[in-house]
Amino acid sequence: MAPRNGRHPGSFSATDVCTEVVLPHPAFRAHFTDAIYDSDLAANDDTLPFGTDEGSDTLSEWSDGAAVLQADPRLDVVLGFKATALAREAADDDDSADQLIVAGFVLLRAAGTITSADQRLLLKVLRRQAEQSSDEGYQTMLDDLSTFPPQGASTPPRQAPSKPRPWIVIAGGWNDPPHARWLRRIARSVLQDHDWTTWWTAAPIERLVLMPRPVGHPGRPFHFERRGRTLEVIGSSAELTALFNRLEEAERRGEQLDPSLSTHQLHPDAPRWFRELILSLSSAAAEYLDMPPPPPTLPGTRG
Repeated sequence: MAPRNGRHPGSFSATDVCTEVVLPHPAFRAHFTDAIYDSDLAANDDTLPFGTDEGSDTLSEWSDGAAVLQADPRLDVVLGFKATALAREAADDDDSADQLIVAGFVLLRAAGTITSADQRLLLKVLRRQAEQSSDEGYQTMLDDLSTFPPQGASTPPRQAPSKPRPWIVIAGGWNDPPHARWLRRIARSVLQDHDWTTWWTAAPIERLVLMPRPVGHPGRPFHFERRGRTLEVIGSSAELTALFNRLEEAERRGEQLDPSLSTHQLHPDAPRWFRELILSLSSAAAEYLDMPPPPPTLPGTRG
């Protein structure tokens, strides 16, 4: 398989996250609650606003500059040039649009506010991207920003559409945007399912993050990491590991594999294997938390 950005989709490392980033302002954390705003989960998923190279780099560049942006919360300051000039390019250039979106959300994350003029400019760009792109993240950002009060607003913040904070997140963790979107669709179906939401009412924590990986180590148990009231469960399966080992061996033999295939399209059984892995990770989380087992199937797969 041809690597994306120089990396095989299975070449995930626990160190592949940005550790020096802008800490989220309380106003940002309270309003922008969707998983796409979590810089740790977005890392290597190539997901806007913080998972792309542009997003992670800008977060790092401003890791010590929150005070500057809080004192002067303008897009011009983040970009280092006039945001209106970039907005004109963004009218017909996706890269410019994404650059502006990244700058806007880094500003919001650091300063917890945005000027009315910058908000209008950012909303216009997000609206265009949401209309022209299949990436649902644009619509999420558009909805959330449209309900966020700009600097000096006299009205209290309205609740963002992405609230309440989802109790489950399923994150890819490597550079394969179509696969990441596929996993997010599964997570949304779980959030809307009565049996799964009822099961989660017994949980002693607030959030479960499942990280199904395409490559693991035989015999190694799933990895658990507790972060406050969030539990992360990371792991792979024998079937997926064997599949990716075969793909890497084919690469070493010089075989050309279709680089357009996303991770869950690499083999006819790959989607089923990933779904089974998600169930296994959920069961492992239940055992770890000493709670009842989850439903035996994911929504949409029940016979």
